Amino acid sequence: MEIIVKTRICEEVGISTDVMKSFLQSALDQLSEISDGNLWLEKLDAIIIPDDFGEELIAFQKEKGISEGFTENSYGTAVGKTLQYMVGDTSRFTIFLREYIMFGLFSEEVKQQSANVIHHELCHVHDDTIKERMLGLEFVMRMGGDFQTVLRLHADIIWSEFKATELSSVTKRVEEIQIEHVLKMVERSKPFIDDEIAKYRIHGEITALFDKVQLEASDLLKQLVYIIGDLVGKGWSDKLEMFSELINRTYLKEIWTDLVKELMRLNSIYEHWSGVEELDTLGGVVMKLWNVYGLYPNENWYISVPAVNPLEG
Repeated sequence: MEIIVKTRICEEVGISTDVMKSFLQSALDQLSEISDGNLWLEKLDAIIIPDDFGEELIAFQKEKGISEGFTENSYGTAVGKTLQYMVGDTSRFTIFLREYIMFGLFSEEVKQQSANVIHHELCHVHDDTIKERMLGLEFVMRMGGDFQTVLRLHADIIWSEFKATELSSVTKRVEEIQIEHVLKMVERSKPFIDDEIAKYRIHGEITALFDKVQLEASDLLKQLVYIIGDLVGKGWSDKLEMFSELINRTYLKEIWTDLVKELMRLNSIYEHWSGVEELDTLGGVVMKLWNVYGLYPNENWYISVPAVNPLEG
């Protein structure tokens, strides 16, 4: 595995790239000890600290022929990104990290936070490697397909964030578990979609509306599973119960129990899933959230947006 430091700030602050690489390698060694060497990282080719995270990440994605983009919206901005791509007939991984994550390793105040970001990305490599064995290379590398496949891919995104968060929770500082932040995201999400539906009534572009609903649902569910992953990983069942009580006071009560139950089921049989069908129930949770928002797509891609949401009537 290669460490590639491209950022020009190294020169500006007088720290050599060799020193930066040494600090990162030390952090990786410590994370390996914390994980008891149980992370599957054999397919990790490189960790890259680019000079321009967004520009170089997109360029890399284009070069490898994989889906382009990274999180940058009201829910947050990506500080790390794990990319899986094909080299010949096998899949490989590269991790991109923002430069300030690297510099954070030099600060006693934030080095644990930086270490957790790195740990989280390593756990994505581990999880994706295991899923490739369980679900097959064709599924993990596919970016679209029929309606059922799209639901499974949404489910896979949710699962991946839960598992990476749960596995890396040991390096997460308690104060970084942002329950209040997530509750605010829950509060703003449905009014945002309600507003988009009102706009749709005027412009009539159903594909544009559905794209926004898919993205909003995915982002919100990721925020929820970050909390679930942290609390489960730390063994805080009482805090998860308290969080559940808060969520059940919102419109998400329609899906919350199913979401937690299915994540726990998948986790209990982790590394022994029978196939992609294991993701179908979690995909059903995604569909139910679309319904809660007021959209009712079916397997033929017909999308109904009733004037009155049946779930609210």
